[in-house]
Amino acid sequence: MGLQFQWQVDRSVKLKTFLQHQRLSRSLIVKLKRLGRIWVNDQSVPVTYPLDTGDTVTIELPDEGKQEEILPKAGPLAILYEDQHFLIVNKSAGVHTLPVRYHDDTSLASTIKYYYQTQQYDDQVIHPVSRLDGGTSGAVMFAKHQFAHAVMAQEMANHQLAKYYTAWTERPVAPQPHGVIDLPIGREEGSIIKRRVRDDGKSAQTEYWLKQQTNSGYYQYRVQLHTGRTHQIRVHFAHMGAPLVGDDLYGEGSDIISHQALHCRRLVFTHPFLDQQMTIEAPYPEAFVPLMDDERLEDSE
Repeated sequence: MGLQFQWQVDRSVKLKTFLQHQRLSRSLIVKLKRLGRIWVNDQSVPVTYPLDTGDTVTIELPDEGKQEEILPKAGPLAILYEDQHFLIVNKSAGVHTLPVRYHDDTSLASTIKYYYQTQQYDDQVIHPVSRLDGGTSGAVMFAKHQFAHAVMAQEMANHQLAKYYTAWTERPVAPQPHGVIDLPIGREEGSIIKRRVRDDGKSAQTEYWLKQQTNSGYYQYRVQLHTGRTHQIRVHFAHMGAPLVGDDLYGEGSDIISHQALHCRRLVFTHPFLDQQMTIEAPYPEAFVPLMDDERLEDSE
């Protein structure tokens, strides 16, 4: 049996409209209709069926299978949160969120696929909700079924999934300790990887708070993305004259750390199926010890 969802109807409305209000995509509604997995008061009905107050609507998600395109590979997996809808993990720097080429088994997705297999989950399709650059560590969210994926995609589009990062620089981003960098970002000419601030780029907003200047002389920032452009924090900070410590693409690199000093510290969102406010925090890896005071993996919050 697949995962079931059930709702009580509080007003007269057509079944299709009701399901859309529950944030089911049109394609999923069509699939459920074709498979006969929509019921009203335990009776299979067409999506044009008129609902009355007090009716009970039930859907059952079909099993999605194994997604053969992603190869499983055993490896460490730091799970921060898991339920039947979502999996949130603490990604290590140096690991890509998704495969970078066909049949690549070195990504976080491959490790999660292996984990799904060992847990013998019926659904083993990888649904990334958020992603991080290969050199960035921290919290990454995956949906465990297509309905959860669609709902969280809507929450991201509506800016209801807040992602907070910690970043370290050698120079202050700006004289003021708090601000928003609102500068468009586009591709660097002649590069398929590098981005830069450019007038014809896509809108990008990065909010920052200076948390402390550490005893070792680094500036530690809390950062919130209000858009999701590629390399957004790295591009914006470098444009302001404060590239991230260790960022050899937009700065000079560092002998202290082998990758950009950027960590997705926490995710804040309302769980769409539990109706609970969630704050998931990802501990810092050991690589950040030289950038912090007293050799403790803590921040000033």
